Amino acid sequence: LWKAILPWNYISERGLNNLNQYTYSGKDLSICATIILQPYWSLLLKITPLWIAPNLITLIGFMFNLAAYLPILILSWNLTESVYWWVSALFAVTCWVYMSLDNLDGKQARRTRSSSPLGELFDHVCDACSVTLYSLILGGVMGMGRYWTFFSLILGYIPFYLAHWEEYYVGELVLGLVANPTEMELTFMVIGLVTAITGNWIWHITLFWQIQLYQLLVLIVILIGIITICKHFLTVIQARNNPNRSDAPLLLVFAELLPLVTLVSLSSCWILVSPDLFQKFPQIMMLTVGFVFAILVSRLIVQRICREQPLLFYPILLPLYFIIANSMISYFFTSTPMSEAILLWIYFGLAVANFMMMCFSLIHQLTNHLKIRCFFIPYPPPTEEDQPDKDKQNATGHSDLEMQNMHMENYSAMEDDSQIEEISLDENPNKR
Repeated sequence: LWKAILPWNYISERGLNNLNQYTYSGKDLSICATIILQPYWSLLLKITPLWIAPNLITLIGFMFNLAAYLPILILSWNLTESVYWWVSALFAVTCWVYMSLDNLDGKQARRTRSSSPLGELFDHVCDACSVTLYSLILGGVMGMGRYWTFFSLILGYIPFYLAHWEEYYVGELVLGLVANPTEMELTFMVIGLVTAITGNWIWHITLFWQIQLYQLLVLIVILIGIITICKHFLTVIQARNNPNRSDAPLLLVFAELLPLVTLVSLSSCWILVSPDLFQKFPQIMMLTVGFVFAILVSRLIVQRICREQPLLFYPILLPLYFIIANSMISYFFTSTPMSEAILLWIYFGLAVANFMMMCFSLIHQLTNHLKIRCFFIPYPPPTEEDQPDKDKQNATGHSDLEMQNMHMENYSAMEDDSQIEEISLDENPNKR
């Protein structure tokens, strides 16, 4: 049935075999995360039941982001209308929940010894989708309009993609001191709360040179983004230490950014040559670009996890050329071979279908190969003593239920849950 629904696999056999060499290394330089919020996250971890799977925590957090976006989709179609105060307050609350659960899932994975490459991929794919949702929500809450919202969308895509491109060569995902998800999410919460109290008129106050407050905030983000982009480039140039690509020519290394460059340039051209379409369907166009971006960054993450060479082009980008050519005919000659709206909805459907198919295929391949389940983990979790046995059973193909029964006897002899110690990623590189 899976072969009939999913005609091809996204990971080669060689890539699946390379999962045995998988390791994850991350560094969070955020001051707020390491000093202020870490005790809160540790407390949250203590009250989290051991039977909850880390991927389920990630999915629940993403559902909160979707809940915050739906009122924007309905009430602020053009991203210029004033929204109700509770919409802004809901955004602040859901942003806090997502930030909490996004930091909890990795801790829960190490606590329950259920870390895996699938967990890292699932986490980052939800983050990639959240970049689009956050941009659209901010555009609606602040009333930035469709063009400034699209601009902020691109500003979110570039550093996100470059961070994972850097990780491919450096082997470590570094969250910077300023351009950090925690600080950005805290800023979003403040924006939501301020808007809920005052209304979005406060962001349209004219400051100097006819620049409004929300425009100034975007310009500050641009400055931070430029610094972050330069940092990524310098880091990759200085430390191309990926075992499979250490001898890659520098030109090829930068050529691997072609999918991102293609998406950003083509999507920008699209909204410029289709102003009427962008006025009628602003959010659909940006959601389409968002799904395509999620596909591109997901493929890059998979290629790093599986130690495969990044591709320079993806078929999902091909329809954009035809759509832009069709729109340019309309822009210069006031007539089109095909309706722009129909092409938009067709491409939107293709992007959604491609993204969903990719997700199902990757989950199917990784769960089958790693002998795990996506949203369920063995309970009680394995102890440190029987963890090597678990790896051995995984290699011989035993199911999760068999491994769970194997651990039951050892676990029941423990006095309390406090004896379940966390392990570092280095101690068990095959798990998340």
